[in-house]
Amino acid sequence: MANYSEYRYRWGKIISALFAWNGDSSIYDVTPKYIKAKDRTKIVVEVKDAFGNPVDGARVMIFGSWKANNFKNKLWAKYVDKLWQKLPEDIRQKWQERYNEMKKFYHERIPGLIPWILPSIWNYTNVDGMCSFNLGFGHSYLIVVDKDEFFYFGPYSVGKSNAIRYKPIILTNKTKEMRIRFILPDLREKLNENVLSSPNSGKYRFVINFGCHGYQKQRNPWDWKYAMHPTDAKINFFIVDKENFEKYRRGEKFDCYEYRYASNGSIEFYTDDEIYIVFNNTAKRTDVKLTVALDAYGEGDFIHIVSPCNDYGNAMVNAGTVEIKGYATKPAEIEIEGNKWNVNGYFEVKWNASLGNHTIFARCGEFIKEYKVEVVDFSPPSILIRKPERGEIFDGNVKIEGNVEDNTEIKSIVAYINENEIELQQNFSISMQLSPGDYELKIVAEDIAGLKSMEKIDFVVAGNKSKPLIEEIYYEPDAPTNESNLVIYAFVSPTFYNIKDVYVVIDGEEMKMYRYADYPPQSRHEEDALRNESNEPRYGIELGQLDNGVYKFRIKAIDTAGNEAISEEYEIVVS
Repeated sequence: MANYSEYRYRWGKIISALFAWNGDSSIYDVTPKYIKAKDRTKIVVEVKDAFGNPVDGARVMIFGSWKANNFKNKLWAKYVDKLWQKLPEDIRQKWQERYNEMKKFYHERIPGLIPWILPSIWNYTNVDGMCSFNLGFGHSYLIVVDKDEFFYFGPYSVGKSNAIRYKPIILTNKTKEMRIRFILPDLREKLNENVLSSPNSGKYRFVINFGCHGYQKQRNPWDWKYAMHPTDAKINFFIVDKENFEKYRRGEKFDCYEYRYASNGSIEFYTDDEIYIVFNNTAKRTDVKLTVALDAYGEGDFIHIVSPCNDYGNAMVNAGTVEIKGYATKPAEIEIEGNKWNVNGYFEVKWNASLGNHTIFARCGEFIKEYKVEVVDFSPPSILIRKPERGEIFDGNVKIEGNVEDNTEIKSIVAYINENEIELQQNFSISMQLSPGDYELKIVAEDIAGLKSMEKIDFVVAGNKSKPLIEEIYYEPDAPTNESNLVIYAFVSPTFYNIKDVYVVIDGEEMKMYRYADYPPQSRHEEDALRNESNEPRYGIELGQLDNGVYKFRIKAIDTAGNEAISEEYEIVVS
């Protein structure tokens, strides 16, 4: 609602929390817009494991007592108000203002006793194991935490680990923030690092800047759907030499430099030898998207390829043109099977990669490094059909033109015209005589890796002058008024060609009609008796409310060959 105060302060709804619903079923808190600061508090929920480590991705659901307010108000009316009405008139007049204040306090501040069956709002803990809520006064709250859900039915969820807490009352204006801690069993990966002081000088200087944000797979307990929801993220950062990098990979204790667990960082580091810059995500239920900028400076001989190679084993790339990116401190050379490129500073070179295993040699002065690359085929052929165009009408001689491209080698190209098979070349241009009718051109291309792609085009060969058949025409309601929602229907069937468009022409204005049960197509179960039956050829258009008067209309139908049929004139009287 545009007027945020309407619901709580004019309608008198003592609400617990409000959220807005994203299109992907994730939500976000909008409670502060609708409940003023004096009428709400902030609750911070913290979830840790038995060792004090934060638990990320735990769902925290808040069940408010909103539905119990009706019951609470009935209690007041039955006992307090009933007693008030029995008091003498002069006493009630004297204490009326005080009575109204007590009634308002009871209505707005004293909570109900029974939480609602659906959560009022929910959130997931971030990498620090924390999430927060803005909750209105005048409620009791049931807080339910679950982790690693394994049973779900409706709004009821059971995780591998669960916890529950009941807050019977939140009503004092002094309670502006409340902290609640939960402990759940969890096992979070821990690094076995020993942090050393960084060197103050070296042949090479690196400046590293990074930032990250996270995503969690979160379920909406109202509609059961999952969404990838953005959340705060942190990542482990450290620098190691080659020996300690191997120790780190084996899970052993290792020495490192510049260790930090943070969402961003700016690091300057000196070295005389090869280093490994490591980013490690120890969160269990939070995916991290990382952005890194690296600048390298130095007087020594050094070259490094950052893409597509890595230091974990063979890099895998798609066949065809591959961009090799990296940096060198001095003029250097890249060599792949006799092909050489001279590079310096930051470089990008293009390599026409063939299938198989390859070795890339990077040389800078006395410094030499090898990178292993496996080239595979990820990409199916691409098909371009220039002729015919979609829906094109031919007199009889049909021309088919186009080409097929692939990053490796084409194995076969086959065209199907209404199931008639024709083999094509990579660049194809053929002509053929076809009899009148509707046709579908389907081209299937396969490369030597067995990857396939397909393109379809519909076209028409003219020559038959049969027009579409316009059958029953009617409108609903039979006797429309100026408050009726008027809908016109027409049954239109093909005779020789398929139906392309159907229009209603009413008082000179032409409007397109739509085929019912065809937008979108409705699939049927294999046991459905109507599974092999076509949808009825009924078209319709909703005109809505019309002013009083007499309206004349016709139905116009056009087939794929451009043959046009027009119905007789009909009349609608709106009174």
